[in-house]
Amino acid sequence: MGAMPKPGPFDSIVRFYRRSGMPVTLIAIAATVMSLVLSWFFYANLGFVSNLAFVSDNWYFRPWTLLTYTVIAMDFLGVLFICIGLFYFTGALERLWGTRKFAAFFVATILACPLALFLGYLIEGTQMVLTSLGFAVACSVVAYAALFPNHQILLWFVLPVAAKWIGWITALGTVFYYGSGGHPLVGFLAAIPLVLAWAFATGRLRLPSIPERRTNAGMRDKDYRGHDYDKRMETEAERRRLKELFERSLKEDPEKDDDGRDVR
Repeated sequence: MGAMPKPGPFDSIVRFYRRSGMPVTLIAIAATVMSLVLSWFFYANLGFVSNLAFVSDNWYFRPWTLLTYTVIAMDFLGVLFICIGLFYFTGALERLWGTRKFAAFFVATILACPLALFLGYLIEGTQMVLTSLGFAVACSVVAYAALFPNHQILLWFVLPVAAKWIGWITALGTVFYYGSGGHPLVGFLAAIPLVLAWAFATGRLRLPSIPERRTNAGMRDKDYRGHDYDKRMETEAERRRLKELFERSLKEDPEKDDDGRDVR
């Protein structure tokens, strides 16, 4: 038998994706980075951007923008902070809750953010444009802070700050951002998705349950999360190692039975 081919870079990426425990988060990071790259080619095509961005006063003519606004990211620094927030905060939530529960939460926040701005338009008549995953990531930061308020986070990778203060800074910054320019009501309404994220994380709000998929063997296909996922991967690695040892021993001693006795 020939030597086994060495795993390539793509194999390493696939292995990391499978073992990460946060596939939805990794897809969101990849989509955000790809949107930045594509924006370099379509920057001058404002029609392309406007067909994907959410605009509060006419989105109902383009309902797909309730989701597609998340793939419009044209600022390198903004994309950098979004990816850091996705990897650290949303990734932690996905590993904690499992992919199914987290995906329901993430999609709900993606929809709640533009709808809150649309509510501001209905009340105040203020047109707001929403792009990128920044607002949805802010909801994840608030949810993480609600779950781990005293967890120390290195702000700018130097200053240790409790997660609860990161949550408050993120929430107040979001409200101020959307309420600036003489539209305080819009800023107040922008807090609604943040409050909903906090309520979901603390168990005060529940989303409709998602039925678990069953495999062909009739077993439930459950998400593995946190240390449970790590234990499963360690168990599978040990099982493969023992199988290889057993197969190697059979090749070295082909004339021995299963109990190890010589049959010659």
